[in-house]
Amino acid sequence: MIKTNGPPNSRIEDVVSNFKVNISAILLKIKGGTAIEPAILEALSFFKSVISHLSSKIEALTLVITELIKNQKIKDAEETYIPYQTKLNELFQELNGSIEAIEKVIFSENGGPLHAEDSRKLFTNFKEEWKKEKEQFHASFTNLEEKISTQLEAWIEQSRQAVKENISRLQTFYKKIREKIPALDELIETKKNTEAEHYLRDIQDQTLQELNYQKVKFTELTSELKLHIEDLSAQWDKEIKNTEIAIPILISPFKTKLETVLIEENLSNLELLMTDFDQKSLEIALAINQKKYSQAEKALDDLEAQFRKSIEENRKTLEHLYQKPPPNLEELVAKWKTRLSAVEKEIKEQISNSRSKIRNEHQDQLVDKMQIFLSQNITMLNATLDKFKEEVMKSIITQQGDASSSIKREYNSKRKEIRKEFDNKEKHIQLVFSRYTGYPLDELKERWDTQFKTIQNRFNDIQATIIDFLENKEKINLILAKYYAMAQPAYGYKVPLKLLAETMEMPDDVIENLFVNLISYNFISGEIDPITKVIVLPPRVERVSEQAPKQLRCMVCNLIINPSQEEICHCPHCNYPAHYIHLVEWIKIKGKCPNCKREIKML
Repeated sequence: MIKTNGPPNSRIEDVVSNFKVNISAILLKIKGGTAIEPAILEALSFFKSVISHLSSKIEALTLVITELIKNQKIKDAEETYIPYQTKLNELFQELNGSIEAIEKVIFSENGGPLHAEDSRKLFTNFKEEWKKEKEQFHASFTNLEEKISTQLEAWIEQSRQAVKENISRLQTFYKKIREKIPALDELIETKKNTEAEHYLRDIQDQTLQELNYQKVKFTELTSELKLHIEDLSAQWDKEIKNTEIAIPILISPFKTKLETVLIEENLSNLELLMTDFDQKSLEIALAINQKKYSQAEKALDDLEAQFRKSIEENRKTLEHLYQKPPPNLEELVAKWKTRLSAVEKEIKEQISNSRSKIRNEHQDQLVDKMQIFLSQNITMLNATLDKFKEEVMKSIITQQGDASSSIKREYNSKRKEIRKEFDNKEKHIQLVFSRYTGYPLDELKERWDTQFKTIQNRFNDIQATIIDFLENKEKINLILAKYYAMAQPAYGYKVPLKLLAETMEMPDDVIENLFVNLISYNFISGEIDPITKVIVLPPRVERVSEQAPKQLRCMVCNLIINPSQEEICHCPHCNYPAHYIHLVEWIKIKGKCPNCKREIKML
């Protein structure tokens, strides 16, 4: 039997090769004169199998060619069909030649069995049957040819129709664009420039979109198809090119008209811009004359930002749209550029002049104000340090027992607050200086930096002293206790420095420095006589436990007052009690309350 696998062309070649081998064997059997009838039957069966095989391959060939036509691969379809047809013709020539060879052997007077009438009759029947098989095959092959031709014609007609539809679509699109032109012209005439710009841009975008669609569709036509619809493809190509040229020509006059209107509008806006600028410049000049320099400078900054933005927008429009203006707009664009440059130059000059005038008139007043401003801030920072020192020192001197940890926590909290306040103040001052860049404030800035560093150093010194006091609190309390043990109320609590130093077995200068620091940092109030070196402190007021019964204690002699037996008086400021005689004597010497240090007139 014939093998059926492999591509169509190679199968025919296999059939031819197999046929030659088999038919040679059959001819040998017939020439040998033995078993002629089986050989004839074998030949008939073999020929039928060839026809059956070819018929099945025709069906497969039909599917292949149909798919190629569908995919517009006309050339591939022809290259598949024509060689197949040629090989079929060659194969049938071989079949016909083989039948003639068998017939010659069977009916030959020399080599054939003349007496085998039955064999001849059988062969005649075989020949008739083969003729029918061949006719049927040719009929089916003819049907294949007609089917392929029909499919090809239908597909070509379908393609022609699609091309016609695209041509019609393009022509309709061009008509719609023409119909939009009057509306565009009306928008331009009525000065609706923004709407006109959008309308024109829509026309251009729609045109680009339609042409891209048409070009994509045109490129989908294969070169084989173009040969079959050459007239229509050429018309379509021409229609696309003509439309691509015609629409820009159609809208060009209106585009130029719109651009002319837009340029004239921008020129008009430049004049309005200058009018607005002049008006605001007059307002700034008025503020300068009224010596409202800060207000004038802020207004000038806002004005400069506003007009810089407007000028930049004009320049970008020029650079974007008119880098290479069309010849009919060159003169107008040049006029726009010239006017824009003139406006920009004039605005810059006026702003520069106004800024110089502000600085020249403002700088003397500004320097005075800045001096006061900086002085106030220095005073405020020093007051903050004084308060910090006083509060921490008061905590140290008034805390009972071992309370160093709580004092340190309080100290660290206040220290962080002051550090934060210093940082914020420095940032604020630097911001103020930056606001007046260009003014002659360098000397003031250097002075501020120096004073601020001095305050920072003072803060560091205070912190160091506080830490030292915290670490030596017990020692200080011992020295103060010894002082009050030696002091006599009747003599104003005076203790010679040298005597106290000898009692404490410490150098004179150490004791002196300690009391100087205690007094200067408001640990205690009092003084050291620079000549006699006598220490004079107010009487100590002992803390009374909240649980103990309240008793009146003289703030001069520190003894309990018995109101029923002794005359009592109070400080008019802090209301602390004292023996009347003691407080009178104290005021004669000091003139101030021993507790609150405020001045008291004679009782």
